Amino acid sequence: MRKEIIKIIVAGGHQTSLMQMVILLRRLGYEVVPAENGAEVLSIMEQSLPALVILDGHLPAKDGVSTSEFIKKHPEWCHIPVVMMAERYSKTCHDEYIRFGYAGLLTTPLDLQKMHILIQEFLAPPGGKIRQHLRTPFNHKVQLSHRGRTEKYWALNLSQGGIYLRTQAPLSIGSEVAITLIFGSAKRLEIPGVVIYHRGTFTDVFKVDPGMAIEFRDAEPEASSTLASFISDMLIGDLKRHPESIVSR
Repeated sequence: MRKEIIKIIVAGGHQTSLMQMVILLRRLGYEVVPAENGAEVLSIMEQSLPALVILDGHLPAKDGVSTSEFIKKHPEWCHIPVVMMAERYSKTCHDEYIRFGYAGLLTTPLDLQKMHILIQEFLAPPGGKIRQHLRTPFNHKVQLSHRGRTEKYWALNLSQGGIYLRTQAPLSIGSEVAITLIFGSAKRLEIPGVVIYHRGTFTDVFKVDPGMAIEFRDAEPEASSTLASFISDMLIGDLKRHPESIVSR
């Protein structure tokens, strides 16, 4: 689905945590621009504004504070939230960062779902709906069953809440279907769902990949748990195995 990609700047003096954060955010679908210090953040912003700035606590404290204050006082940048990523959480620490002008605090090891919700809260338009479910790119074929017929479709992305399938001939909105996901060579997972919208089928055909969105409904608890584990592993499985991982193990 070709759409406007949300840009996030991530700055940090620790190369491992910076690299992992960049990888994770890109897997979540964001455009990520890395920076090594506050001055580089401001230089990047002179060229193109991000939707969010994340500063790693490994930056010198003065560098992080001065960067946040500069952004907050800039007449054209003051609306951009700046988030600090720190190694531990305490109420005192959180309040201190807020006092210094940070919009929020991420603590490592990162809880993927909490991080996702926090970023969504900053990026959602006023009064807009926050996407609750983690979503990962998923360029694989899946089986769709509808009214006794089974067909294969290429998927674009996958979340606990549903899946987006490429097709120029989508099923009617409201159609009840069953999606079968195949993990590896043997494991299969069948989840019921409903077609909730189409994209790219008429006037916007050149803006997005034509297809249909399926919302998962009434999935068995075991199926939901398996799907959640699969999505999490796709996003952070390799990062968790790193000896200096920034994500929860």
